[in-house]
Amino acid sequence: MDEDDGCMLACISFVTASFPHNKCGSDGLPLTPNSTKALGFGLELCGLRHPNLCPYVDFRCGKDGRVFGVSQYHKHSVNDLIVKGRRLPSSSSSAKSVQWANQCLFIARSVLQGLQFLNRSMLSHQGLHPQKILINSRGVPKLFNYGMFHVTDSGTLVDFPLAVTKYASPERILYEYCFQNFTQTATHPFQSFKADVWATCIILIEVFYGQELVFGSNNAEVFQNILQLTQISSSAQVLDKILSFFQNEVEPLSTDVEAEKVLRTVLEKGLEVDPRLRCDAKSMLGLDELSNIDCTSVSSTLLPGNDSYVETDDDIDGLEDIDCKTAWHLWNLAGGDLASIYASQSEGKTPPIQRLPYFVTKEGNIFGQGSSPETLYDPSLTALSLNTLRSRMKVKYDNIHAILPLLDKQFERPMMGETSKLPLVIRENDFDYQVYRMALCKHVLSSYPYIKDALWRATKIDIPPAYRGQLWSRLLDVDGNDIAELYCDIDKETPTIADRQLSVDIPRCHSYNKIMSSPAAHAKLRRVLKAWLNSHPDLYYWQGLDSLCAVFVYWNFEDEPRAYFSLSNFIDKYMYGLFRKTNSDVLQEYLAVFSLLLSFHDPDLSLHMLEIEFGPNLFAITWFLTMFAHVFPLHTIVHLWDTLLLGNASFPLCVGVAILIQLRSQLLQADFNECILFFSELPQIDIDAVMEKSISIFCQTPKSSTMRRHARDLQRPEAEKIRQTLPSVEELRKYHCCQISGEDLIDLCHLNGQNGATATKAHICVVDIRSQQEFQRGAVPNSFNLPYTSEGKQPSPVFPFQYEKQKKPGLIVVVGYKQSHEDHDYARLLLKQGMLRVCVLRGGIDHLKPVGVLTVPSQRRKD
Repeated sequence: MDEDDGCMLACISFVTASFPHNKCGSDGLPLTPNSTKALGFGLELCGLRHPNLCPYVDFRCGKDGRVFGVSQYHKHSVNDLIVKGRRLPSSSSSAKSVQWANQCLFIARSVLQGLQFLNRSMLSHQGLHPQKILINSRGVPKLFNYGMFHVTDSGTLVDFPLAVTKYASPERILYEYCFQNFTQTATHPFQSFKADVWATCIILIEVFYGQELVFGSNNAEVFQNILQLTQISSSAQVLDKILSFFQNEVEPLSTDVEAEKVLRTVLEKGLEVDPRLRCDAKSMLGLDELSNIDCTSVSSTLLPGNDSYVETDDDIDGLEDIDCKTAWHLWNLAGGDLASIYASQSEGKTPPIQRLPYFVTKEGNIFGQGSSPETLYDPSLTALSLNTLRSRMKVKYDNIHAILPLLDKQFERPMMGETSKLPLVIRENDFDYQVYRMALCKHVLSSYPYIKDALWRATKIDIPPAYRGQLWSRLLDVDGNDIAELYCDIDKETPTIADRQLSVDIPRCHSYNKIMSSPAAHAKLRRVLKAWLNSHPDLYYWQGLDSLCAVFVYWNFEDEPRAYFSLSNFIDKYMYGLFRKTNSDVLQEYLAVFSLLLSFHDPDLSLHMLEIEFGPNLFAITWFLTMFAHVFPLHTIVHLWDTLLLGNASFPLCVGVAILIQLRSQLLQADFNECILFFSELPQIDIDAVMEKSISIFCQTPKSSTMRRHARDLQRPEAEKIRQTLPSVEELRKYHCCQISGEDLIDLCHLNGQNGATATKAHICVVDIRSQQEFQRGAVPNSFNLPYTSEGKQPSPVFPFQYEKQKKPGLIVVVGYKQSHEDHDYARLLLKQGMLRVCVLRGGIDHLKPVGVLTVPSQRRKD
């Protein structure tokens, strides 16, 4: 599991401070709960990866303001070296003494490397303790439970100090005293990176001597003894004074033994009481004493065993190749519950009746409520058992393809065939199905971009939630190699004209979601949006862009650059031109094509909406300006986008039509005012049914019927000829049905221009409305001649007969003249009869004459 053998998971928890009952923000709204704030700040840490850090995998909110943080965990820590007295006896040989000193220096270098990485991200630990420096099975020290200063917003979200008393630096103690007693004069926030260096040196002293320092019997005495160190001018004397706080008398580090001399030099550099003179982690690592260590791990002989999993039979452990984040996702699917595990392991909980206040005023002020142990900081952790997960992931002969699938042409094996037909919500919570799908998608991601077709075939079935952000970015052609550097170079701070509107829109964007309502999410949204605006100076912020961006931020919360580039590529592909300053032409063309597409698939509904004058400009603008992100909640929109990202730029039009068709029974009975009320708050939508219908609509619609002049694909110079043949917005508004290009008709009918038509791909009925004389001179093979003029009558009864004969064709194509509108008038008559999928040949019969596909009646196949 992960890069370490025997990796486990553990959770830490703490209770955030509560707000007064009647306290509101400057906008008059209730304040964001502190637990929600901490949740957002914590999730920001989940993207940190370093060899000397135990990575966080998730943060969650519990009841009563409790926050849980889940992290990688190893059962051995530096504290084992202290508690178990692993210090070599004084009678040991000099060689062993040197080896032990080098082990201590290696621990120092590993811890400082982790601290340096945190400092580069403007983070610190601020709570270092021997139990928070874990040692994995390879002997590599790793920092655990770091970044609490950031999670708690500089300690303002909790009622307890973050630093462990004994390991707190003098300046940290002074700050805590000033903040608690002179809040008005205390500078906030206070984050001293060098305080972690001090704590590291104190821990190294305890490790080297194999016993704990005792600065006093209570906090006041500990604070007093540590602050007294500030009266000593020399760091060497500070070190000697600290050694006097051991319960058992120890000898100072020898200057005659080279290894102890080196260790003493390192400790003196980190124990300067003046933080201005103390080295930070980067400076400490620059010391020659730490760079010339001849060991690369903590010796296994110093640890009381190892934490690697031992197999009891010949079966393969399916967890070996799974990272911690994937294991956490599967742990939840296997029935894991953080709150219940924490409650079962907690001791001495205060009964709820004893946590009630004595008196509550009508304004909400509380009196007489004493503090309970639950509100204090609990440094202990709760290890999460992976035994259930490991037993279900054990690879055997009969399930090897379900747990370790291979990339081949069959992406849906028979064993998953029945499960894949279940509703998406059930599939996403089915353990065995997700194990198979996640393993398969992991192979696809690791092989990208060499097998893009495999990516498309794998995601066509469904997208595992654990890999949704990564798979989306790959479907949008986001190259994950250099995006962090490219994103870092984009200006995200310069004020823009959109800043004021962003300040209004961002706080209310998907505010029902705890993560998106946190200040950390608001800051991410602002940075991503400003980066997009500054990198696209020709585009502007339109209301709704925040809802669109929020979806990518939510699913890439720990990877902000990926969220930005996914958003940018998504807009370029599906919303090209919609965010221009003057987007009226683009938007109106989009809505006009949408109206024609509705008439193509549901003429009755289309004619009804035209009759009551309820056009798409009254309800569909927010749909397409946000790609439905403003209409549906986050947990619903992701399922829609899973399918949308597999289609081209016209697929959102199909989604919109599918939604209307699902609501057709209510819409057909509604008048204009009722429709206004109906769309102000849509009823529950069956997203699975919408996506299934969207795919059907997309497959049944000729690709030329949804072409738009402003589409991105038609902005290339080589596409100018096609672009010129498309109707303008004014022309689209006059039409009543879609158009099909001659190229599409030739392709669908398999017209080869020599021997007429072969078998068609679909049941297509071509109706030629020209006069019989013109029809005899040349016509589309297998077409029907029903002459029609604008002064003529409605379609003759012969058409319904042929309609039945053709077994309800998948497409009805009306062919007329280029300069005449009679083909559209005839098509409208067909729509009024309720005929589906009626379209008009773009350019009329004149478009096919130069191609050589027309035949005279004598050359045509007789029906």
